[in-house]
Amino acid sequence: MSRYTELNCSVCGSLFKRYVKEHNRNVKLGRKEVCTPKCCGKLVEDNLGKFKGAGDVSCFGSYFGHRNGGGKKIDEFSPFRYYAQKTKWRKVGSKITLQEVKEQWEKQKGCCAYSKIPLIPYYNRKKGDKDYQMASLDRIDSSKAYEVDNVQFISKSLNYMKHVMSDADTKEFIALIRKDNLGVA
Repeated sequence: MSRYTELNCSVCGSLFKRYVKEHNRNVKLGRKEVCTPKCCGKLVEDNLGKFKGAGDVSCFGSYFGHRNGGGKKIDEFSPFRYYAQKTKWRKVGSKITLQEVKEQWEKQKGCCAYSKIPLIPYYNRKKGDKDYQMASLDRIDSSKAYEVDNVQFISKSLNYMKHVMSDADTKEFIALIRKDNLGVA
C-alpha cells in the first residue's frame, strides 16, 4: 500500500501527491486540498467573499513581508518583547511593562547580574551562540511575581542552575567558583 495518494488541486486542477493520512484527515475535517501555497492563498482569498478588501491592514505595518516594505517592524523595544511577553505566560503573575524590561537591560548594560558576561537578547540570537551568552529574565525571589524590583537579566545557563537555588545561594556558589579558579585557598 502506497503512503501517497494522487489528488487534483481544488484551485488550479493540477495533479499532486499527498500523504494518505493527511488526505484522510482533510476529508474528515471537510477541507479542500491544494497543491501549493499559492493555490492555498487563492483559496483563502476566494473564501473571503464580501469581506475581500474590506479590512484595513495598515495597522500591521511591514509584517506582511514583501507586500509592505519587507521584514518585521523593528523598534527600540524589539529585543525585549520576548521577555515581556514570556512573563505573561507564567502562572506566577507579571507586573512589569515592556518599558521596565528595557530599562532593566540598560541598567545592567546588557551584562549578566552574576557573572558580568555580556549577554545576547533572544531577538538577536544566531546559530552557534552559546547558552551562557543568551540573556534570560530572572526573578530574584522566585516566590514573587515579575516586578520591577524583582527581576534581573542573567545568563540562560545560570538561570538553569538557579532554578532550585535562592539568589543568595547562587551568589555564594559563584563566589566559590571564582575563589577556586583564582587559586585562593
